[in-house]
Amino acid sequence: MKVIVRAKTGWLRRPISFTLSAWVHGGILAWVALGHTGSLRERPRTLYEQEIRPNEKRIIWYNLRDRLPDVAPTPARTAARPPRALRKFEQTIVAGARDDARPPQLIWQPAPEIQAPKPVPLPNVVAVALANKMARTMWALLAHGRNYEKGYVAKAA
Repeated sequence: MKVIVRAKTGWLRRPISFTLSAWVHGGILAWVALGHTGSLRERPRTLYEQEIRPNEKRIIWYNLRDRLPDVAPTPARTAARPPRALRKFEQTIVAGARDDARPPQLIWQPAPEIQAPKPVPLPNVVAVALANKMARTMWALLAHGRNYEKGYVAKAA
């Protein structure tokens, strides 16, 4: 069975249309691959440009081959405001534990008797016991070919 969609296909199969399509698709592919975004982006700044260049005039550069200058801390500032009392009290008051070389006195006495709690049967034991009883009942019913009857008591042999 032959289906013809277009009756005239001669101009579609010419090599010029294939070449034109290849050029258009190749150009778009090259444009995407080279990453042209259409806008000019600013070059990212280096760490030197971000941190050091703004403070370049204030940074003191030393050559470690030469002797470094002597540096001393600034002198301590004196209080601009005089003390509020008229005269200084001679005794220093410190709030806290006394400095005593002796350790605190300990009183030894026997420890009180502690009774261990009574063991309580675990709830899983009951569940296992019930499951065991049900399994024995099911085995007995299947082995003897009987139906379950509530309150059934086996006769003594």
